[in-house]
Amino acid sequence: VVFLVPPNNESFSCEAQRSTPVNYKAVVHEPFYMIEWLNRMENYYQVNPDELKGQKMIEQAIFQYNNMLQYPTNHECTYRLDDKNGSNILDKLGETVYEHDNWIITRINE
Repeated sequence: VVFLVPPNNESFSCEAQRSTPVNYKAVVHEPFYMIEWLNRMENYYQVNPDELKGQKMIEQAIFQYNNMLQYPTNHECTYRLDDKNGSNILDKLGETVYEHDNWIITRINE
């Protein structure tokens, strides 16, 4: 099971012990890894380095995650984690699997 989580959620993988397709901070600083990492940031968080215009990549990724519902073709994610206070697309998410406080896990529809 692979979870798509907000790009600024640094603890999910460790706490939940679940895989994510990309992690903003867990980066191996080698060319073979960085190219794939950037591709995944672009595909899962709709980050476009050419359109940052002084904005930090993490800020763009958070905005996109909270405002756009788009997954890459043949994505590997089953579930999505959202903060109900930050997300503007709650009405577009899939079936709710679990809710706790401000967090919601939904099934990613194919």
